[in-house]
Amino acid sequence: MKLAGSSSGICFDVKPQQSLLKNIFLLFFLLLPVHAGSNSQAQNPVLPPVAVCRNITVQLGSSGTAVIDITDIDNGSHDPDGSIVTRSVFPKTFNCSQLGQNTVVLTVTDDEGLSSTCEAIVTVEDNTPPVINVKPFTLVLGSGGSASLSASDIDNGSYDNCGTVSLSVSPSFFTCSDLGEQTVVLTAIDENGNSASRNVKINVESTLSIAGMYLSSCDMSPTLALFDSDTEGGDGNYSYFWKGIDPESIPFMEIIPFPPSLEFSGTSTRKTPFFNNTMPNGYYGIRLLVTDGNGCIDSSEIFINKTSAIFNNQTNRNSEACEGEVRAYSVHHKTNADYTWSVTNGTILTGNQDTSRIQVRWDLGVVQGIVMTTIRVSNDL
Repeated sequence: MKLAGSSSGICFDVKPQQSLLKNIFLLFFLLLPVHAGSNSQAQNPVLPPVAVCRNITVQLGSSGTAVIDITDIDNGSHDPDGSIVTRSVFPKTFNCSQLGQNTVVLTVTDDEGLSSTCEAIVTVEDNTPPVINVKPFTLVLGSGGSASLSASDIDNGSYDNCGTVSLSVSPSFFTCSDLGEQTVVLTAIDENGNSASRNVKINVESTLSIAGMYLSSCDMSPTLALFDSDTEGGDGNYSYFWKGIDPESIPFMEIIPFPPSLEFSGTSTRKTPFFNNTMPNGYYGIRLLVTDGNGCIDSSEIFINKTSAIFNNQTNRNSEACEGEVRAYSVHHKTNADYTWSVTNGTILTGNQDTSRIQVRWDLGVVQGIVMTTIRVSNDL
């Protein structure tokens, strides 16, 4: 007979002597493989994608962060029976608080909606050096002739991408032998051991200053005049060296009492040497060097306009200043003198100008300026 519901067309002969129970058993037994064979999914199961990860190392940037891409972590993820349609990784952004090893998860999803994950280790490092910003600085030596420079004196906001920096400067100790422009090194080290250094120009100055120098013809008898200066700062123990700028000039005179005679020279170590008024009329440059007990030195120059043996003293002194800078200018102070000031290309900031010292602010956009003062003193001789 042919079994009903059998798609295979298999036939069996049922013998009359077999019991009904046995026939039903044989029928059930034979129908099971026929029914199971009709399920195609059992023969071709759907497979999930395979996620494959790799470990990486990343560097934090100047902003203190790092961002990874999926391709950085994915080491060949694939789908056995289709294609991967989406990939994602978490976390993908790191900052200074995550230095060291971090676990991230890569998730891949195929076109049948099945997903797979894997883990990778992301090692975060900070190898970015600090950023050094500097500013100009003038270091003024103390009365002992020395001073120390600190890193904060020349630091102008140095920073790091991850936290604070430790600053140091070298050299940091200066004496009178270091006067003038010097180069120091500012070094910054961050919390992770990264360092950066930068050369910085500083100016080393002493408090020793020649505030004014002049030739006075008011304190001596006619035809005689004395060089003098107003010196301040340093340790107060001064030595003087006067010199004619023109090596051929002999602007100094020494009066020798016994036997009476005159001696002329191009230099002098006196505090107030006599002016040689026997020289021809004309302009003469005079340079003064003052040294204090610490070995600090300051220098200044004046120019004398000699018009006759008896003359009104005119002296010129040159100096340097920057546009917009405020500078102090002074001349010899005498208690019974009257002072009159005028400025070209600048503004006098001092209220009462009947004084031996004023402050001037220089105009912007100029390359030269003139400060002029007239000193009038009654001659009681």
